[in-house]
Amino acid sequence: MARAQLLSQDWYRVAELRPRLRAQIDVALHEYLGTRWYVLLDQASGKTHRLAEAAWAVVRRFDGQRSLDDIWTQLARDNDPDLPPQDEFIELMSRLYDSGIVSVEGIPKAEKLASSQRKKALAPLKALLKSPVSQKIPLYNPSAWLDGPAAGRVARALFSPLALLLLVILMGRAGLELIRQWEPLTGNLADRALAPNNLIILICVYPVVKLVHELAHALAVRRFDGHVTETGIMFLIFVPMPYVDASAANYFRAHGSRAIVALAGILAELGIGAAAILLWADTEPGLVRAVLFNVIIICTISTLFFNGNPLLRFDAYYALADITQTPNLGNRGQQLLGAWFKRLFGYPPEPETETAGSSGRFYMMSYAAAAFCYRVFVTFSIAAIVTDKVPYIGQVLAIWIVMAGLIWPNAQAAWKNLRSPAFTQRKRRITIRLLATIAALVALIFFVPLPSSTTVRALVASGEEAAVYSGSEGFITERLVTEGDVVEEGDAILRLRPERLETEGDSLTARFDAREAELRIARAQGNLTLAGAIAEELRALEAARNQNAARVAAALVTSPRAGVWVWDDPAPQEGSLILRGSRIGLVDRPDSRELLAMIPEGADRKLARGIEDISFIAPSRADQVLTAGPMRIMPNASRTLMDERLADRFGGPVLTEPIPDTDQYQATSPYFWIEVEAPLDQFALGELVHLKISHPWEPLAPRIVQPLIREVLRRFGPG
Repeated sequence: MARAQLLSQDWYRVAELRPRLRAQIDVALHEYLGTRWYVLLDQASGKTHRLAEAAWAVVRRFDGQRSLDDIWTQLARDNDPDLPPQDEFIELMSRLYDSGIVSVEGIPKAEKLASSQRKKALAPLKALLKSPVSQKIPLYNPSAWLDGPAAGRVARALFSPLALLLLVILMGRAGLELIRQWEPLTGNLADRALAPNNLIILICVYPVVKLVHELAHALAVRRFDGHVTETGIMFLIFVPMPYVDASAANYFRAHGSRAIVALAGILAELGIGAAAILLWADTEPGLVRAVLFNVIIICTISTLFFNGNPLLRFDAYYALADITQTPNLGNRGQQLLGAWFKRLFGYPPEPETETAGSSGRFYMMSYAAAAFCYRVFVTFSIAAIVTDKVPYIGQVLAIWIVMAGLIWPNAQAAWKNLRSPAFTQRKRRITIRLLATIAALVALIFFVPLPSSTTVRALVASGEEAAVYSGSEGFITERLVTEGDVVEEGDAILRLRPERLETEGDSLTARFDAREAELRIARAQGNLTLAGAIAEELRALEAARNQNAARVAAALVTSPRAGVWVWDDPAPQEGSLILRGSRIGLVDRPDSRELLAMIPEGADRKLARGIEDISFIAPSRADQVLTAGPMRIMPNASRTLMDERLADRFGGPVLTEPIPDTDQYQATSPYFWIEVEAPLDQFALGELVHLKISHPWEPLAPRIVQPLIREVLRRFGPG
């Protein structure tokens, strides 16, 4: 095990200090996967601090009598295998002093006291600069009522086996109701949730639900005899919501108790959501039902994606750390990742402080990597939301969020490493490895070609030549075929009663007969000029009569070719009016089927680079990859749906929104239409398959840089 230099050149500054644990500090022994940890609880503030066994071996000697030099020397004489280097000893002492865990006899120097006061005064400003859209404002100490007997009885009742059983029954009953009400509850969910009038209700309901959520945390702490000393308001993306400081739960020795405190808010919201589902199902449309709808959204979608997501440091994160017995999971994972990168770049060995085994280390490092990626995603998502929702200053806030949340912290860490003694000691080796790594990444991103493809879900459909349109108009008197019938060319499909055309035909015939009589009279009188005009009119009436007769004859709709008949959805019913040119259905033949797909406008660069191969795979035949092509592309992107079965609300892949003042839908963004010829005789009409369009290989940079520039210009460009 590598050790750093034991002695420190700054030791003389602290050697004579005589630290003492403060009187309000309580100590509890915890065990995590066989490793002992000591938790220090500050009774005054409710804050907890966790120390490894080696650190506690040092801290427990802080009795106010022995100096730091005496303590360190005694550890050295005892041949303590965990003897910390003096620099590490100083750092531990500094952290404990700043946290208020230990006190040191003597009056602090004036400049140190002033510096400490300045730091405390600037703390709120630093918090604002670090995260302008997420701020906490402490308001109230609830100990007066939360520590009372009434709150204790409520807490014991809510967090009991009987309450858990009732919650499971309630959620099971709500789950069954949710299955029955799935379509009316989730249909057009995004449009309903984001409608302006619903957003007002959502904003009003959200803080109330979160108040119950935080109250559940507080009562859970009370259930296990803990104390909550701080409550307040937290602004998350400018939305106010309550919070409680439940850090006292860290003092609980039982892992299950700490996990229950962490999960209390989630369980409360799931219970509220279950009750809301049952009430929503029995409530008539109106304000109450709209409120219940928003409660369901908050208690299910919001809870599971935020508080229930362990990659964010909310409730599920702390529950995961307690269940897996990996305290301080995120920070330990980050430290392990940092140590791995330092070894990769040739930094000198550092003292080994991690107590977990190889599997535990891999788990924590994997978690830290996943959490970092998700944090990047969330940061940019919040920045995008701010630019969309906050006029004028949204762009400034978005830049601020990204700078404070990602760029500045990582820049500080990099600068700290560059100025560290470890970097100075091996500056040449580290610089060479760092530059080599950067060069390799640049080569990989900008110069190494990699496979490129576009993958979309496509619909199996008959080509346009299979469609059958009405050549006449009228009311349906008889449907002569049913869905799936095999028809031949010329077979009757539908019979119409063209009343208007028949009336028009009778009128044309009467006019023709009258004008014909006038023609005979004009000829008998020798009026050749009038006779010529009437003869010309008769020819026009004859043409109109023939055209009308053809339309009347077309009232019997026939099949233009052989195949299998498929009615359009919805199928026309007897007695309904059919207009001329209306599509009735199609005559399906396997050789005329094709794949229909809609590709996002952002894929235009890939499509312009060319197409090398087209293939598809269907869920019903997942073991077969079939070749397709050629492909036809509509030149202009459009928000019009190519086929309504491609819309998300009908099970397709294209996100849609209602067209104002109509009952139609359109895509939320522009898409290119594509038609692909493929062997589809073994597939059902309407089946969705996965279509892969392979493009020439290219490096990563063009795929990332150009879409990024387009998105930045869209959000930050003029207009």
